[in-house]
Amino acid sequence: MAFYDQANNIIGKVQDTAAGAMDTTWNAAQTAKDKASDAIQAAVDGAGDGKDNTGGFFQQAGEQVKRAAQGTTETVKTALGLGGGNN
Repeated sequence: MAFYDQANNIIGKVQDTAAGAMDTTWNAAQTAKDKASDAIQAAVDGAGDGKDNTGGFFQQAGEQVKRAAQGTTETVKTALGLGGGNN
C-alpha cells in the first residue's frame, strides 16, 4: 500500500506543478497579448501623428525651396547688374 500512496503523492505533485505551469503560461500569454495590443495602438496613434506632421514637413520644405529660389534670383540679378545690391 505504501507504494500506491507514494505514487498518488507523486501524481498529485505532478498535477500541481502542471497546473502551476499552465497558469504561468496563461499569464505570460496574456501579458504578451496586452503588450502587443499596446504596441499596435501606439503604432496606430503614431501613424496619425505622422500624418499630421507630414503637412508641416511639406510646408517647411516649400519654404526652403522658396528661399533658395529667391536667393538664386537675387544672385542672378546682382550678377547681371539688375539688382539693388552693392556693386
